[in-house]
Amino acid sequence: MSQPTEEEAKELLAKFREAEAAIPQIVEDRSGYPVYPKPINEFTRFISLSAWSRTDYSAFPLQELKGRIEEVNLDEVRALLTLVIRMERFSPGGLKTLLDEGSVEKMVGRAVQLTTTNQDPLSS
Repeated sequence: MSQPTEEEAKELLAKFREAEAAIPQIVEDRSGYPVYPKPINEFTRFISLSAWSRTDYSAFPLQELKGRIEEVNLDEVRALLTLVIRMERFSPGGLKTLLDEGSVEKMVGRAVQLTTTNQDPLSS
């Protein structure tokens, strides 16, 4: 898959902002697993179907990268964003944790910074 464009970065940010606004709407089902509102599902679907996704994400040292998001390169931030969407499959509630702790916002900010000329990646 090709590298993300500036337009895709803007779309990523827009989808993230919609997802971020929906965080308070996350509820738990009877088993205690989170049920995500539509904007969060649309955000993760956008990542999975776009140039932001990397099928080889597991080849990256993801825990290390998560600790230094502000320094990662474009391929690394793509791997981290893929981790965001894959994590929920193997660790229910993992996405909610990453959203709550602000990690996803940092990843999106870095992604936008690396693909746009805008100096402040989270302003818009």
